[in-house]
Amino acid sequence: TGSTSTVSTATTNLAWPIPGSSYGVLTYRISLTSSTTFNFTGATTGIVDGYLMMIEFCQDATGGRTVTLGSSFQTNSFSVDTGANKCTLLQTMYKSSISKAIKISPEVSY
Repeated sequence: TGSTSTVSTATTNLAWPIPGSSYGVLTYRISLTSSTTFNFTGATTGIVDGYLMMIEFCQDATGGRTVTLGSSFQTNSFSVDTGANKCTLLQTMYKSSISKAIKISPEVSY
C-alpha cells in the first residue's frame, strides 16, 4: 500500500498504518518543496511490531531541502541528497518495545 504527497510545511506527520491498509509494508513517496521534520502517527492503533515502512524523499527542481526525522524515529544518522531532482530512499521497521521506527539499512540516493 502506498501514498504520494508533496511536503511544503516545517513539520509533517505520516499516517502509519495508512488509513484502510492491512499490509505490513508501507511505501510513501514524498516530493519536497521545503525542509521539514517527519514523524508518524498511529503507533498505538493498528500498528504491529515488525511493520516495514519505506519512504522515498524526492527533491523538487530547486533542491536544497533537508529532512529531519522526529521523535517517532530512532536512528543514529540520516540525510537526504539535496541535489535538484534527486531522491533518497529510507527503510524502517516499527519496534513496539520502544514505540519507534528504526532505520534498518543505509539510505540509498539516486
